[in-house]
Amino acid sequence: MFLALVLALAAPQADPLPSAKVTASLVAAPASKLLPQLGELGHAKLQASGTTAQDVIAVTATDKPLGEVMRQIAQADGASWQQQNGIWRLVRTEKQQQQQEQQEVEARAAELEKAIQDLDAEAKKPEDASAMATLAKIAADHAERGSVPGPYHSPTDYTLRTPIQRALIRLAAMLDPRQLATLEPGDRIAYSTQPLRLEEKLPDQAGQVLDEFAGEQALWAKAVADLPPRNPTGPRFAEDPLEQGGALQAPPVGATLVASRSNSLAPVDFRLYVWDAQRSQLQMGSLWLTTDRVQKQQALFAGGPQAAGDPLKLSADAESYTKAYMPLLARDPSKNLEPDEHQKNVIATPADHDPLSFTATEGFQQLAAAKHEDLVAVLPDDMLIASLFMLRGKPTLEQFQQTAETMGAIDVAHKDGWTVVTPTWPVEARKERTSREALQTYLQSILKLGRSTLENEARYAFEARDASYDMWGIAMVEVLDPLQTSNVDHDWPTLRLLGSLTPDQMNRLEQGPVPITDLTPVQQRIVEQKMLMHGPNFFGGRIPGGSNNLMFMSEATESLPDGFGPQTTVAVSSTTEQDVIAFCSTQPGRPTWRRILSPGEVASFLIQAKNPPAGPNAQPLWDRYLPCTATVYHVTFSYSAKAFNDESVRDIDFDQSAKPVPFDQLPDAFKQAVQKQGTPGTPVQGGGGGAPRQARRR
Repeated sequence: MFLALVLALAAPQADPLPSAKVTASLVAAPASKLLPQLGELGHAKLQASGTTAQDVIAVTATDKPLGEVMRQIAQADGASWQQQNGIWRLVRTEKQQQQQEQQEVEARAAELEKAIQDLDAEAKKPEDASAMATLAKIAADHAERGSVPGPYHSPTDYTLRTPIQRALIRLAAMLDPRQLATLEPGDRIAYSTQPLRLEEKLPDQAGQVLDEFAGEQALWAKAVADLPPRNPTGPRFAEDPLEQGGALQAPPVGATLVASRSNSLAPVDFRLYVWDAQRSQLQMGSLWLTTDRVQKQQALFAGGPQAAGDPLKLSADAESYTKAYMPLLARDPSKNLEPDEHQKNVIATPADHDPLSFTATEGFQQLAAAKHEDLVAVLPDDMLIASLFMLRGKPTLEQFQQTAETMGAIDVAHKDGWTVVTPTWPVEARKERTSREALQTYLQSILKLGRSTLENEARYAFEARDASYDMWGIAMVEVLDPLQTSNVDHDWPTLRLLGSLTPDQMNRLEQGPVPITDLTPVQQRIVEQKMLMHGPNFFGGRIPGGSNNLMFMSEATESLPDGFGPQTTVAVSSTTEQDVIAFCSTQPGRPTWRRILSPGEVASFLIQAKNPPAGPNAQPLWDRYLPCTATVYHVTFSYSAKAFNDESVRDIDFDQSAKPVPFDQLPDAFKQAVQKQGTPGTPVQGGGGGAPRQARRR
């Protein structure tokens, strides 16, 4: 898709490009750094412009005219060259940007439309009482065997044949795929038959879908009721068809369909609520849309026999850099996987050692060499995640390319002696680019201080890029300071808001609630993103004009029938508490298994240690603790009279020269606080407790 676009965009050059021949092997780096290096090899002055400076490019060429290399770069990057005062600058004009955006939306819309239409073709098939009875038996059989399907489904999966899922698919098929294609990671659109302030109108044909849903649900409820008594052995899951088998308590009057996009590798997720005359939820269904690309991702996750072919061979530097991430993935307690000082220093300088200059660059260099071709690669940041995924084994070059195309969101083409690597979605790749300078500043502060601070963490969250989460940069941060995940797992938008505040704004928020209309437009967007993607909590009672069902109310647009405004406020308060950093000596090679725990959390984990889970659910046991002082910042987002979010993040201080000690050697005051938090009638003993489950974003 992208290569066809950039070939059309590459405008003819008014001046002949430099003809001096060059031989180059330049690893991935921002264009602002790579282009001057390339120019020096051909005795020319090359520069990036403001629109291309952050594009990460790798080049390998053998005895090629510099002008030919420059043309390949421009085509791959969707840009063109302009000469002024003897300097060649790589620019992306406004027209080129607009054309790319249009082409990208159309290509993504076609991908989404195909996936939805494939589902809709099945959903339109009529289901009578006999078909429902057969479906109920299939679902019961899966439940008895403990068979839990994954989140993505093929069009013929039995889980998509229930009335609520069929209604969801049919309503999704009525939406404009071009509008869905504009969803960026972290965005959502809500549609409704009776839209509130922040919702859009579903097509009028939605009424017919609801009528058919009511009839089908009556058949489905009877089919489920007629099943013999069951004894399911496996865990329940949200889309279990048997859990959707209850009779409707009232006639369905309306529906709300929410489309969202959680991350750059996800297409679109849907959630449907069907409600009655009081706007109370009657039934709910959800769907993660499965595109062709997602199917390839799932096949990759499933693994399989080791494919034959030439192995990917990494240099010593690339091996060292990649292995530094092993603590995030490995579970072998016999190995000491703590990164050494050299690995930490390289990771902490992404502006000087771009993360894509290691495995990603070397993999594509070897792919090009295998075909005796030169290389131009424009790499998205998703390629780092793809590179880490390859730590599962020793991939062949073919597996490297498959992983790069599915998880790295790139396209590989071979033409005229060149291997050309481009982002599948170049516009989005540029928007999702993490600032190397912001990341390096944060990582260097960790090395200097020996730990992350809330101030530096929040500043990075705000400056890195406009995103609802940062899986890419945080993976690097976690290698240097595993405790940093304590705040990230709580709430990323809250960190971004705190990082954006001036001292005067912080002082005002600490005095009491401040309307978001008094914040900057960027800060208002962060607050709105927080609400729309995470949903609110409630003070209790029904929201006037909205739903009175808790799950349905948690949909942001339903909890804000009048939208955002002066009634939406933010306030900050802080408290100081004595916590501990918990360590697990049974996993010395996994430094990420250390956590900041409050007295209540320690009490919970110590009690769990009396009967710890075994097998695949086994958790490490905490057996050493280091006292720390935590300043807890409470950020309260009040959206209306009843809807709110109360988030907290911690800034810790501790003696870095102190040694962790067993529970019984902790200060008496802390042990007493733990004892008070213990379950009534259950004595708390020293020893350990299960590791907390981390609330990762999808």
